[in-house]
Amino acid sequence: MGDFNTLDESLSAISDGTILSNITTTQTFAELFLDSATNDFHPILGSALLDAGIDPTSEGLSIPNDHDGQSRPQGERYDIGAYELH
Repeated sequence: MGDFNTLDESLSAISDGTILSNITTTQTFAELFLDSATNDFHPILGSALLDAGIDPTSEGLSIPNDHDGQSRPQGERYDIGAYELH
């Protein structure tokens, strides 16, 4: 998937241990991630992924840090994906 793909369906999955909530967005990958073309999937300001995840402890999981080792959540809720915006 590249910068011109959009996410226009409800998403619900488990990715890298992060449980995702249902979201609907028409944002392109360029509007969701720092640089998807180089596989940098850190969320950016304004991304629909921010504060859209659910607390994994509600599913009996503990995910205290993102893949950069930063504590999660950084905002009011978990960000969807492997990384928190920080």
